[in-house]
Formats: sequence, C-alpha cells, structure tokens
Amino acid sequence: MPMEPLHPTAQLPQAPPPTAPAAGLPSWVDQSEVVRLANEQREREEAAAHAALPQIPLPPERDWRRVGDQMKFTHTGGRTESFWAIGGTSIVIFLVLFLFCSPAALVFTWLTAWKTDSKVIVTLLLLAPGVIYLFLVLTGIVRAPG
Repeated sequence: MPMEPLHPTAQLPQAPPPTAPAAGLPSWVDQSEVVRLANEQREREEAAAHAALPQIPLPPERDWRRVGDQMKFTHTGGRTESFWAIGGTSIVIFLVLFLFCSPAALVFTWLTAWKTDSKVIVTLLLLAPGVIYLFLVLTGIVRAPG
C-alpha cells in the first residue's frame, strides 16, 4: 500500500521563468528593474523634448527680469531733511542750546537727522556730568547747595 500524507501539502507558487534582460545589462538584473530603467529613460527624453520647445515670452509687465524698466528713478532718494536737521547748521544750533539749555539740546539731538550712534554718544555726554554729580551728592562726597 502506497504511503499517502495525512494532509495535503501546500503547493508553492512557481517562480516565473527568467526573461532575458535588456541589452547592455547583466543577466541577474530583475525584469522590474529593466522596466523602471526604461521608464526613466523615456521620461528623460520627454523632458528634454519639452525643454527644447520654443517658449512664448512673457508680456513685459509680468517679466520679473524687467521689473525696473517701468520704475521712475530719482537721484535724491529717501526723504529730504530740513536745513536745521543736517550739516553744520544743526551743529551750531546744538552748541547754542548746549550752552544755554542742556535739556533742549538733548531733545534737539533726537530730532535731528544725525546717525543713531552719534545721538547715543551725545546723549551720554550730556547726561554724564549730571549723573556723576548726583552720585557724588548721594554718596556724601559733595554737599548739595543750600
């Protein structure tokens, strides 16, 4: 009596027969890889063909490379300043105010068109004597008048 298995054995799926790879590829290259490489090559050729088509130029108002062509340019630039806010006139006004009214000189400094670092330096120079005097009075080194 022939021996039969107690339960039927599962049939394993058979591997598809090997197909010949494309020309120029080794024999161990999988068919899906060959298809992928062919698709990539086709996409590259399509992209190159699309890039070779002549492009319709944009209208001038939409072309970012010509953005400055329609702009009107002025050499003055920025805002114009009053005569007292810049130059030698502002320095003379500052010195007169500094001699007669230091708080007004401080306010004038911040209203001029001087650079910010110049304004900070002048402010520190204007406030330094008062701060030093106040420190000396509070520590008792100098007596306050009166």
